[in-house]
Amino acid sequence: MKNIIYIFAIAFPYFLLDTSYAFADLTIERKVTIAITDVINRKEKINRIEVVKIRGNTVKIEDKTFGTIFIIRGDKKLAWQINTLNGTYSEVSFAEILEQKKKVINEIKSAKKIVEGSEEATILDKIITDLGDIPTSATVEVTEDKEVEDVLGYKCRHRTISLDGRIIIDGWFADEVDGGVNYLKTLVHIGSLPSVLEERLSQLKGTMLKGDIRYTLFTDRITATETVSSLSTEEIKSDEFNLPSGLRKVTFDDFEDTISPNKQTK
Repeated sequence: MKNIIYIFAIAFPYFLLDTSYAFADLTIERKVTIAITDVINRKEKINRIEVVKIRGNTVKIEDKTFGTIFIIRGDKKLAWQINTLNGTYSEVSFAEILEQKKKVINEIKSAKKIVEGSEEATILDKIITDLGDIPTSATVEVTEDKEVEDVLGYKCRHRTISLDGRIIIDGWFADEVDGGVNYLKTLVHIGSLPSVLEERLSQLKGTMLKGDIRYTLFTDRITATETVSSLSTEEIKSDEFNLPSGLRKVTFDDFEDTISPNKQTK
């Protein structure tokens, strides 16, 4: 399955061009269980530990299990995938990710037309929706319980964010910890969350310290269950979000093969 997905599994969470992002820095360590379903409904589950560094719409995710790093640069509208084991990196733009996703959705729609009215068509229709092909008229709902739970010394409230009744995010949020909402908006810009969510996300605050999130990357549908074990709001050096020196660039031209965690990039 997908290495880039494993690196990207949702965390809560550089501002440059987009003034809607705050400057607050956030570093978290978390335990994550990721359930992945690919476009033909094959499933895989993985457990990992990550250190995530966030500044506005830039995020760096260090995978302590597989030795990979994923950096999303919202200011440059691109992402870098780094393999620390073989000293290579690859680069992919937001536009390339969105175009690949659009291509896959259109192919599934074409296949659905061939089997319209069948059980297979129903399955394909669900995959299309799960991949984020959702009308702008879809209803976004945020609910919050009165119950408060202590997580890492923060008073957290339970919130769910749903789209046309389908829960996308379900977790415990610490309103006093900045960074999480900006990260979620970055996921929208990279195509992992539906664009219809962005306006409502802009009205929220805080960071989820434990819970579930459902998102997509390329042709995969992911449910990530995470628990933050530590966090820091100390300033992060800008160099943390740059490519390390001495890496060899490799081509990121095959979304399916390049990002498999069980393969070494050639």
